[in-house]
Amino acid sequence: MRPFSVINEPQSKHQPGLAHFMRSLKQSGLNRQQIKTLRGQALAGDLSGALKGLERMVLRHEDNRAL
Repeated sequence: MRPFSVINEPQSKHQPGLAHFMRSLKQSGLNRQQIKTLRGQALAGDLSGALKGLERMVLRHEDNRAL
């Protein structure tokens, strides 16, 4: 049996780990396709790019709701 995976632990205070990203993704209010796209990007290893995409999509989502 493998010990607890290091991938779920935060790498630093400024870059949360994969588990934290997945929780944020579920609570973001984005549509299914957007969530699947960002989830796939994060699981492929591009966590920083997925975080940047999440920020952009959430900002656009909030802007569209304000209209």
